[in-house]
Amino acid sequence: MDGVFAGPAAKWADLPDGRYVLRVRAIDAGGLEGVNAERAFTLKARPEPPFVSAPLSGHKVYGPEARLRWSASSSAQSYRLQLSPKPELL
Repeated sequence: MDGVFAGPAAKWADLPDGRYVLRVRAIDAGGLEGVNAERAFTLKARPEPPFVSAPLSGHKVYGPEARLRWSASSSAQSYRLQLSPKPELL
């Protein structure tokens, strides 16, 4: 894939998971291109994470039961749920 972008971010629609090499170079006002900067990376964005719908962020749940809800993912085979009193313990 190739593209010219006005800002310091690039975006392509529906980039599949896989191994890539990103090559970037700046272009000055006269159209002169600089040297390449390259970085290899692996994209693993699927399945996409579900969005939590209950409980809402920052809300507390009282009582002997808690209802946990999240959006469904069409590409997920199952879900892994982790609970902790503190986020840093997950």
